[in-house]
Amino acid sequence: MSYTHDKVRKAHVHLKRAVPNMFKFIDRPDIPKNTNALESFFGYLKDNLRIHRGLSFEHKGNFIKWYFFFSNQKKFWFLVWQVCVSGRPKPLARTT
Repeated sequence: MSYTHDKVRKAHVHLKRAVPNMFKFIDRPDIPKNTNALESFFGYLKDNLRIHRGLSFEHKGNFIKWYFFFSNQKKFWFLVWQVCVSGRPKPLARTT
């Protein structure tokens, strides 16, 4: 079936399906309202991969796994440090 304004119809259907999930951050403050922090994280990853551009495909995969592991370790040790200093962890600051 063909429509006169096919691209407009596709955009309308796309928005219609997306609207129920577009504003979840309003009801849940733990969800960031933008993706800046995520884009920054992956930007650093891409920069580090660019520095090591001679890696094989398998070694790039291992590099990415270790990158994620050490990124999570920083958060873990930060929480441990907070517990040692104050006796309880504080919520991580929301990056907006």
